[in-house]
Amino acid sequence: MNSNFLKKQMKKLSPTRRREVENKAAQIVLCNRLHRLREMLGVTQVQLARKMGVKQPMISQIESGEDMMVSTLINYVKGLGCGISIKIMTNKKCKIIDEKTGKIILTQNLNGYNYVTV
Repeated sequence: MNSNFLKKQMKKLSPTRRREVENKAAQIVLCNRLHRLREMLGVTQVQLARKMGVKQPMISQIESGEDMMVSTLINYVKGLGCGISIKIMTNKKCKIIDEKTGKIILTQNLNGYNYVTV
């Protein structure tokens, strides 16, 4: 499908509906990447389920986007023996301070957005 066509269709949507579509697309991409990562690491759904302490259908649900809680994502990634870094982006300038250390948390500016690693 032509990307210009998709851009035109997206512009026709209300801002709320556009956000919903963008969020769903991001979720599909994430789930696809998780599935591909698991396969590249040579881990089956059954093996991952055992490491996470869940049943295999739960892994299938995660990879299909049915359960996308951050805690589930973290457990999935840890079950693969990997780590996770979450970046939050904002178009506003902000100073985020770690409550425990009082230090400014790492931020990056890319494409006009400030990324905060948590």
